Amino acid sequence: LQDETSKRATIELEYLKKGGYSPEIIGFCWMQGESDAGSLERVNNYKVLFDNFINDFKKEFSQYLEGCVFVDAGISEVWNCYREMNAFKKEYANKQRGFIYVDTIENGLTTQFEPTEAPDIYHYDCESVIKLGKLFIKNIINRDEI
Repeated sequence: LQDETSKRATIELEYLKKGGYSPEIIGFCWMQGESDAGSLERVNNYKVLFDNFINDFKKEFSQYLEGCVFVDAGISEVWNCYREMNAFKKEYANKQRGFIYVDTIENGLTTQFEPTEAPDIYHYDCESVIKLGKLFIKNIINRDEI
């Protein structure tokens, strides 16, 4: 990874360790892939990049990940290749220990209601974003059951 965000996270985790704490990352929530679901070519590219990203993350933060659950949310039906993207996300989660796929469609998340005067169908409505956050938290809290 080694971008500015991961460098900063590494510095902060090391700071906590030096202070006598035992930091751990217990949950990693991911909600991306929408614009990559515009074509099958982009979905296939996303698959490679996502796997590389997760492997890099695990490598970089391995000492903090014992017991960490990775929660990946599906995308809405708005995108051309949402079925292919969500199938990949679900399959990836099923093949990886400690991964959970959250089906946003099955959980009734919506995009068509806000703002009321001109709905932004490409993003979840406020109520759905809150619901997604609760789904993430539920899966992190229940991580010992996976």
